[in-house]
Amino acid sequence: MPLTLQDVEIAQNLAVSKRKVARGRVIRREGDEVSGVFFLMEGWVGSSIMLRNGRRQIVKLHLPGDMLGFPSLALLASGESLEALTDTIVSFIPNTSLGRMFTESPRLAIGLF
Repeated sequence: MPLTLQDVEIAQNLAVSKRKVARGRVIRREGDEVSGVFFLMEGWVGSSIMLRNGRRQIVKLHLPGDMLGFPSLALLASGESLEALTDTIVSFIPNTSLGRMFTESPRLAIGLF
């Protein structure tokens, strides 16, 4: 779906911060408060869940350009852990920015979802 200039501007302003995360570090742990999602700019990230037997299962591998944490967006606490599998750079997109995107640029919101 082609984006308008307004859509592109809104997308560029979604992220409020960018940070480097070293390999092996947790970006967000299962059970943490969900206050937004992440955009993966560089590196690889794994999403995992804890099983009843205490073992961890990787459920998704994320590559640059992926959005991280969307499955937990409707939850108060994260349903998965996000861990850097390589050195990474992520941008945080707070829930307030996502809400603004839905009201100001529904086409962009549809494209992301």
